[in-house]
Amino acid sequence: KKETLYSISRQYGLTVQDLMEANKGLTTSIKTGQVIRIPKKVVTDEYLTYAVTSKTKLNKLAKLYRIPVYEITDANPGIGKRLYPGVSVKIPVGDKTITSVEEVAEEDVVPEEEVAGEAPGSIFRKDCHKHLKPDTKRVFKIALMVPLYLEEMDSLDVTQFLQSEHDDFGPFRFIKFYEGALLAVDSLQKQGMKVDLYVYDVDQSITKTTRAMQNSELRHMDLIIGPFFSRSFDQVALFAGNFGIPIINPLSFREEITHKYHTVIKVKPGEEYQPELVQKLLQTDYSGAQVFLISQSAYKAADKIVELQNVIRETIPNNVAVSNRKLYEIGVGVAQRNENYNKSYPVPVFKVEGQELYPDILSADPDGTTLFANHLTKINYSVDSLHPFHRKASAARKNVVILYGDNKAFVMDVMNRLNQYRDTFDIQLVGLPVWERFSGLNQTLCSNMKLTYFSSSYVDYEQENVQDLAYKFRKKFKTDPGQMGFTGFDVTYYFLHALLYLGNRFDACLPEYPMTMTHNTYHFEQTARGKNFENTSWNILRYRDLRLIKLNPGY
Repeated sequence: KKETLYSISRQYGLTVQDLMEANKGLTTSIKTGQVIRIPKKVVTDEYLTYAVTSKTKLNKLAKLYRIPVYEITDANPGIGKRLYPGVSVKIPVGDKTITSVEEVAEEDVVPEEEVAGEAPGSIFRKDCHKHLKPDTKRVFKIALMVPLYLEEMDSLDVTQFLQSEHDDFGPFRFIKFYEGALLAVDSLQKQGMKVDLYVYDVDQSITKTTRAMQNSELRHMDLIIGPFFSRSFDQVALFAGNFGIPIINPLSFREEITHKYHTVIKVKPGEEYQPELVQKLLQTDYSGAQVFLISQSAYKAADKIVELQNVIRETIPNNVAVSNRKLYEIGVGVAQRNENYNKSYPVPVFKVEGQELYPDILSADPDGTTLFANHLTKINYSVDSLHPFHRKASAARKNVVILYGDNKAFVMDVMNRLNQYRDTFDIQLVGLPVWERFSGLNQTLCSNMKLTYFSSSYVDYEQENVQDLAYKFRKKFKTDPGQMGFTGFDVTYYFLHALLYLGNRFDACLPEYPMTMTHNTYHFEQTARGKNFENTSWNILRYRDLRLIKLNPGY
């Protein structure tokens, strides 16, 4: 069977070193058909200990040992999704572990294990894409729980309604999600999928939610999409977990839903996947920049900010080389701003980033470079304001300000003050964690500092798939899909398509079933508990010349 040396060691409660000592010449690179002798050893501990030697992710460690992520998190309370050197992780031993001397005496032959030694994770991809054919014979039962507020329609005076504006009319809030879902179902039915779609009017009313759950057919669903409101979703998620039904939350950022229940699939990506994107930005767009990390206080989201600090410090180099020619030009500019400066005199000594520079040395080697120390500057805004930025900002290179905040007033205050330095310094802003929630940000300020932020949803009307869906939506429903219509289509199409092609392998293979949709890419990873999954993909958006653009998906 297909294993790694680590997963074999776990099954028997042995260390990798135990296996290597029993098999001369054995390495972690095992091959298909290779026979490994398993030493008989009484194991008294319930866990193996894995010492982390280089930065890795929890899900990669789980794949290495071929166990679910939640088994590791249950054994290691408080463990994070990222693992750093020096950390020790307890790995639960397998059911082949010998726990008593009597078990050794029962069998004299040393057991052997046949393996296929592929890289961790690769067997999942191979198994999941093997025999990938649509199951067009099975009838899939899908429950769509969407707030339709039908009781408001029952008492509606149509004549009076048409004579006035009703932007907040309940039945209109989510109707486009429902319409987008209908288009997705229609598209898949044309591909041969058999679907029984059950639509329930479920909003924030617990009474209506309870009434919907009393329908006997609900426990036989293959998939539940919604509800959209938190209390109702929590109620149905508990029900879905009890019956092993995958339940999709299409709109919530709440991280706790993948920890409290057993079968939740969260479409909105998690914040934990942002540090890796920040790392890539620093390596590409902001290579060699002076980096600042600003937070509102020392306590709010402290654990996430500490993780972000660690990633940034691991990424940026300790020193950065700056062209002597560029530095000399800066020195000339500093001198010319002095009213008493005489152009016939030599350019005086000046400072950049607190370092004294001598113009005669710079001009003598214009093609050379000067090294500057390069360290992250962490700013606690409630205590320090922008004084550390003023002291350490560089006139010789980009100043990347990573602004972490979920309070719009705080964010706007910092942006306004940073903009005052823009004539002196090249300032480029990165907004974290979820700036898509802010409405009415000053577009000029955003463009001035080339604001870059991560968004769970972005519809680019220049894309062919977006234009195609918009055309079909307008043709059928006589209106534009809007954000809710695109989301309704994407969520329904993706998960029904996955059911059609993965069938009973849906849970195991979802991480190996990415798909680019109209408003985001769906790429799910299993979370810490049960059969819960979360999208890992964020859109990276940037303001450029007063326009918001999406950066290359290569990020």
